[in-house]
Amino acid sequence: TTYKSPEIATLLQGTLSGVGPTGIPIPPSYFFIDVKIIGLSALPDGGADYSLVGQTAAHGDNHYGTPTFNTALASLAAQYRDKYDGGDVFTPLAYNDMSLINGGLFDINGSWAPPHKRHRLGTNVDMRLVPMDRRKSLRKLIEDLELSILDEGNHWHLTQQ
Repeated sequence: TTYKSPEIATLLQGTLSGVGPTGIPIPPSYFFIDVKIIGLSALPDGGADYSLVGQTAAHGDNHYGTPTFNTALASLAAQYRDKYDGGDVFTPLAYNDMSLINGGLFDINGSWAPPHKRHRLGTNVDMRLVPMDRRKSLRKLIEDLELSILDEGNHWHLTQQ
């Protein structure tokens, strides 16, 4: 038997029955399959370095990533703060929509369908744009951490390579 899990992380219940090799019937028994991405952890509150944004009523807890991705995002925000927090009003980086607690398809529209298909593995995040005069140096900080950037117009999509 082959089973292909759905995109959505969930706990599935199945029933197993059949006939054994000696012809004796196997009575139905239940089993569970926990479909999820192993090892995701919450991106902690960023304090003065970054903020977590984009929570919704359906997904109030949507900032989960791999340990290495979480570390890279915290480091990026700390480096950005070190570079630009110099007396003016400082706005920290804002991270929006990473992954859900168990990974799987990120349901932003309530339809369990894309567009946030890449946000299922804990290695992607949307980041709100910073002022134009800071983007070039922020891009360099991101690339130095070996993250890739996709400019989606109103935000940057960062991916762990």
